[in-house]
Amino acid sequence: MAFHQIREAKDYSFINAKIKARRRQLLSTSDYEHILGISLEDGISVLLNHPRYHDAFEDISYQSSQLSLMIEKSLNDSIEVEIHSLIKNLPNTDQEFLLFYLKKNYLKIIEDILHKLHNSDTKPLDLTNRYITSPEERVELIHATQVTSIEELAETVSEKWLRKAILSSLDIYNETQNFLEIVYRIERAFYEELWREKIANLKRMSKSIAEKVIGIEIDLNNINIVLRQKAMDKIVSSTDSLVIPLYYRLKANFNDLLNAPSLASAFSVLESTYYVDFARKVHNSYTMKNSIEMLEQIQQEYFLQSLTGIMAGYPFHLGILLSYYHYRKQEVENLRIIFESKIKDVDIEFTRNLLIYSK
Repeated sequence: MAFHQIREAKDYSFINAKIKARRRQLLSTSDYEHILGISLEDGISVLLNHPRYHDAFEDISYQSSQLSLMIEKSLNDSIEVEIHSLIKNLPNTDQEFLLFYLKKNYLKIIEDILHKLHNSDTKPLDLTNRYITSPEERVELIHATQVTSIEELAETVSEKWLRKAILSSLDIYNETQNFLEIVYRIERAFYEELWREKIANLKRMSKSIAEKVIGIEIDLNNINIVLRQKAMDKIVSSTDSLVIPLYYRLKANFNDLLNAPSLASAFSVLESTYYVDFARKVHNSYTMKNSIEMLEQIQQEYFLQSLTGIMAGYPFHLGILLSYYHYRKQEVENLRIIFESKIKDVDIEFTRNLLIYSK
């Protein structure tokens, strides 16, 4: 073992042992089946006996009109509190990377505020059931909910790259009145900052793993954008401005994908790339349904499968926590879907088909 590997093993041995134990506690297919088959109250009671959820759902009121949001917040709190406590066991550069990566939750709130401004909704966004990482972030978001224009929102946010992304999208937004023009540019700026600034500071194996995980995530997001634009017969120039200008396994094929004249030809391009298995699943779904409505679900399934492959082997790097975060995030999403379905009395079989298993 090389010297740097000995050092890495020392840096990550504690967190590695903790994550291995916690991965064994992830809910299994049989756990989901059990919760699917019982009432909402009994399902939450089952979780309260689970080591990860025994402190959750304390403020749940089954009669509340906000029950869905209460459950969602309890679930999100369980993962965010856990992940932030685990991050403290990592080297400083890894901590910086993961804390920035977790800003996705903050960005989701910013995008929700943007949506309200786009719809001229003057009622401030309710942050009661939203997970917010720090007191400083909460103060900033409270101010952000009070603004009356997108320009004012841009001046409220503290992140320079985010302010720049919002302001630079105003011309095209004002021309098209398409809210997604701003959202796509925020996501683009986020990944550029993550890739060029945060990943660049990582060391050896952690950097290599982060490039693989984030690289595949970016590629899949770009594929999603292109396929959706092709399905709507959008012109190439409008699509090119939305994609993230970073390419991992798609670098040699992306222009062909972007310039494909139709959705069918885009599938043909993808089926000659690294993402052939993903492309075939989406293509088959489209053939059966004449729609790409299953794209997000297939994308998430493929991403989690890719994570499992990337994490096989040498375990001493930040990927051990990065992958666990995604498995936990999917567990929380599965539970949210199940409980939401119970509240709305949705058919069990329909609900079952929405779940994605990572264990």
